[in-house]
Amino acid sequence: TIKVLGTSFNVKAYQGAREITVAVKTGKVSVYAEPTDFDAHDQKVKEGIILTPNQQVVYNTVKENFSKKLVDKPQIILDRPTLFEMQYDSTPVNEILKVVEENYGIDFVFDDAVLSACNLTTSMSEEGFYERIEIICQAIGAEYEIKDGSIVITSEGCQ
Repeated sequence: TIKVLGTSFNVKAYQGAREITVAVKTGKVSVYAEPTDFDAHDQKVKEGIILTPNQQVVYNTVKENFSKKLVDKPQIILDRPTLFEMQYDSTPVNEILKVVEENYGIDFVFDDAVLSACNLTTSMSEEGFYERIEIICQAIGAEYEIKDGSIVITSEGCQ
């Protein structure tokens, strides 16, 4: 079941397929399995999984479980992107990541104090979302992983 909360989204649900995918372009949706008598009073089941732009959920029809992820090719969601307007000249990485987060609508989790001490000189051009994150992380010796539809960056800081 998909509950629309003001948005545009795609659904891939082919008859006989093992997986059903819902991917959000703009706005928000809530996705949940039809509650059984057993969990009909469980508020978490009723609210389902909330998806925001560039997130998707895959429902495995065999295992009857959900997996929340980022879409394969995240797109900028702002009508007027700010990512390319800025020239990053010895800019703290936490500020760069906040601009990327705002442009894509994807949550970043990182230690703000640690990354504020890391400066980077770069410009954002035609790279895709994941290439941008990889370049930033390589430049400062950080790592990233995708957890529950967010980007988690771990770093021991810069010298």
